[in-house]
This record gives sequence, structure tokens and C-alpha cells, in this order.
Amino acid sequence: MNAPAKKPQAAETVEDVLAKMDEQRSKNLSIWTALGKTDPKHTKQFSRAGGFKGTAIKPIWITQRLTEQFGPCGEGWGFERPEFQLVNAANEILVYCTVTAWYVHDGKQHFIYGVGGDKVVTQRQSGSFNDDEAFKKAFTDALGNAFKFVGVGADVHMGLFEDSKYLAEVTAEFHPKPDNPATGERGPRSGAQKTHLDGPYDTVPKLEKAAKEFVRTLNGMSTLAEFDELRDDKEVQAFVVQCKRDLPGWWFANHRDNPPDFIPLEVLAANTRRGLAALETEKA
Repeated sequence: MNAPAKKPQAAETVEDVLAKMDEQRSKNLSIWTALGKTDPKHTKQFSRAGGFKGTAIKPIWITQRLTEQFGPCGEGWGFERPEFQLVNAANEILVYCTVTAWYVHDGKQHFIYGVGGDKVVTQRQSGSFNDDEAFKKAFTDALGNAFKFVGVGADVHMGLFEDSKYLAEVTAEFHPKPDNPATGERGPRSGAQKTHLDGPYDTVPKLEKAAKEFVRTLNGMSTLAEFDELRDDKEVQAFVVQCKRDLPGWWFANHRDNPPDFIPLEVLAANTRRGLAALETEKA
């Protein structure tokens, strides 16, 4: 007896392909997005011989950001024993450090590598200067260089701190100005503190109610067609736009305003679509 022929799978549309690309891009950038912005308060300007200037990130800020993202050092992230190499250069002695760092993501340990350096002995006009912290500085430099590959301080490394507009925006994000200078009461960081909103939902409670209804709708779906119909609905599209703007912590993954133990709506939507697609593939 011949086995029943499988139903041919429906060809993917351009919208399906683009949606998958957006979903994969968001997943790929999840750590980068979470760690990429730097609090200007934890940076300092530096200049070196030859006129080179730049922005340095305070090492303890990097440690804090890694701990926020992955957990305590030694548990969610860490490093192996660093290796040091001394190099003689004219009348100076250089030290280079190579470190193997790691972090845990999706239950797996991932390894990255960084190289840093400093001067143990520096030749100055007044004579030789010996730096007893050169090894520590080289190690700190190596560790920062390793974790920049997953996005730590990406805005600094990309030169965005040289843009005064960007610097003002990121400063306002990390340190919003108080509404009342007399009391020091902070102004709103997101739409969650505003009393009136611009959009189809003019108050926060109404927008939050719409978000909860959006979640209930996603959870009640049984076919991919239902998801596509919801995605193309004009009212839903308007809700998504307003939610991203006024309740970013509810929508975006790894946003600094995410409520605790909360699945961001963009993640829930992506997971729902993936599950429905897998279900239809199994039925085909």
C-alpha cells in the first residue's frame, strides 16, 4: 500500500522571507543591542603622543554591564588566566596581554579573545618611568577588547561619542533631567510616566490594555494565516508603532525598562509566528 503523498508546502512570499530576516537580525543583535549603549558618566577623554584623542570606557562600567546581561563574574561570564609578553623597544619596555574570555548565552558557553597592551618602562625627558600597574592596565585593555566583539561599548568604538547630538541623546537617556529642579523629581524616561499620549491610545492605561489584548490575541492563535491577518491589520500596526515609542520596555527585547520576568512583545510575536509555522509544517 502506497503511503499518502504529502501536501506540497505553500511557497514563501516576499513578506515571509523579510519577516524571517528581521526576526533573525533581531536575534543576532540581541546582546549587541543590550550592551551597545554607554553611559557618558562612565567614560573619560584621553590623549596620547602624536595628537591621538579618544574616549575611554571605565572598566568597572564594563564589569557592571556584563553582570547585568549574563550574571555574576565566574557564573555567567568570565575569563581564563591571562598571558603576558614583555617586548623591549628602544629604551622602553612594553607588555602585551592576551586573554580568553567567555560568556553564557542560551545555556552555552562561548569564547572570545582580546589583546591589550601598556608600557612597563616609559622614556621621558626627565628619565625613565616605571609603571607598576602596567600589567593590570594591559589585562583590563585586553578584557575590554574581547567583549567589544559582543557589543560592549559599541557606540564608543564606532566613534558616536564624537557626535554631539548622539552624546546629548544618550546622556538624556541615562540621566533624564528633573521636571522640578526644586525637588529633584525626575522627568519621564518613557511613555509609562506620561499622563497624555499622542496616538490612538491617549493614556498609558489604554495603551497597556491594548498591549494585554495583543498578547491574548497572539496566545489564542492557531494558524499562520491568523497571524498574518493580525500583522496586516492597520489598527494593530498603529498600536505597534505607538507601543515602540511610548512603552519601549514592553516591546523591545533587552530594553533597560523591561519589567522583571516579562517577555517583550516583539519576542512573543516572533515566537508565536515561529511556532505556528512549525505547526503547519508538521501538518503538511
